[in-house]
Amino acid sequence: ETIQHEVGGQQSHLTRGQQSHLALKPQAVHSGSHCQRIMAAALRSGRACVLTVCLVGCTTSCCEAVLDATCGSEPCDVPVSLLQTSQTLNARRKSAQTELSMAYVPYNFGHSVSAKASKAGVMWGDCGSREPQPNCLGQTKSEVTGCPLMYTPGKLWPASLAEEHFGNKTVFGILRDPYERLVAQFRGATATHPFRGCDVNAGVKKMMEDYLAALDAGNPWLNDCNYLPQAEFFDQPFGATLAVDNRRFPDSMNEVMAEFGRPDLQLALEEVAHVSGCDDKWAADLDSETKALVRKVYKRDFELLCDKFGYCDENENVCLTRVPQMCPEPLFKWNDELSMFEKQ
Repeated sequence: ETIQHEVGGQQSHLTRGQQSHLALKPQAVHSGSHCQRIMAAALRSGRACVLTVCLVGCTTSCCEAVLDATCGSEPCDVPVSLLQTSQTLNARRKSAQTELSMAYVPYNFGHSVSAKASKAGVMWGDCGSREPQPNCLGQTKSEVTGCPLMYTPGKLWPASLAEEHFGNKTVFGILRDPYERLVAQFRGATATHPFRGCDVNAGVKKMMEDYLAALDAGNPWLNDCNYLPQAEFFDQPFGATLAVDNRRFPDSMNEVMAEFGRPDLQLALEEVAHVSGCDDKWAADLDSETKALVRKVYKRDFELLCDKFGYCDENENVCLTRVPQMCPEPLFKWNDELSMFEKQ
C-alpha cells in the first residue's frame, strides 16, 4: 500500500516500510495541542505521523516542527519535500508565516473569535471569557496604558511578550466602520446611560466630546482604551498586517481561517456574540456634527478602510447585514434562508 505525493511536478510513492522510518517518538512532540492529538493518533495506528499531520491540513510551521522532531540529526530515508501536501503548499504560496495571531481591537467581535479559538486551545484576546482569568495574557494590565493588554496595541506591549505572542506570525485585525462601531458601543452600554434612552446621536456625540477632551489632556486610554482608533492596532511593530472586513463578518473571518488551514476556528452564526437593545438605531441616526467629530477622531480608520477594502465614502451609513440585530428593521429585513439582512 502506498501514499502518493508530488515532488517537483513528479509523482513519488512511499511504502509502509518507508513510512516506518518517519515514526515520531512521543517525547519529540513540541508543537500545538491540535497537532499533538493528531500525532498521537498516528502513532497508535502505526502510520507516519508527519504524513498524517500534513494531510489533515495542519499549518506549514506545524509540519516543519514535526519534520525537525522526526528526522533530527538522523538522515531521512525520504526527502522532506515529499511531505508537502496541496494544503501546505497553498499556505506556503500565501506566506511562510502560517501561524495566526489576533490583534484584539475593542468592539470588533474579538470575543466571539477568542471564544471559538479557546475551545481549540488557542488563547487570543480575552481567552474566551469576559470574566477575569488568572492565566490569560490578554487580561493582564498594561503598565503603559493601564488597560488590559488585549485592548493595548501590540507596539506598546513589553517587547518580549509581544515577540512571543505576535512575532513570526500573521497578525490579523478586524476593521470596522467607525460610525457603526460607535453605535454598537452606545447600544452595548445603554444600561450606563439610561437617561439618554436610545438617543444614539446624543450618546455618540458625548462620547467623542469626552474623548477629544481626554486627548487634549494627554490621556488617549479613556474607557479602558475602548475609544482608541483601530489604526493603532495596525501600527508596527507587532500590529495587524491582515485586515478582516467587519462588514462581511463572520464570512470574512471564516475565509481567513480556511485560508490558513484552521477550519476548526470558523464561526457558526449562533457563535457570534453581538449587542442588543435600541435595535432600530444605526449610523444614519448620527447628524452631520456628530459625524464630523467621529471623522476627526478616527481619520486614520477611514483611511485604512479605503486602503484595505476600497470603502472610501466617509459619509456612508453602514450596518452589519450578516449578524442578527445589527441592522434596523423595517429598513432591513432578516432573511432566514440566506442568513442575512436585505434592504427593503
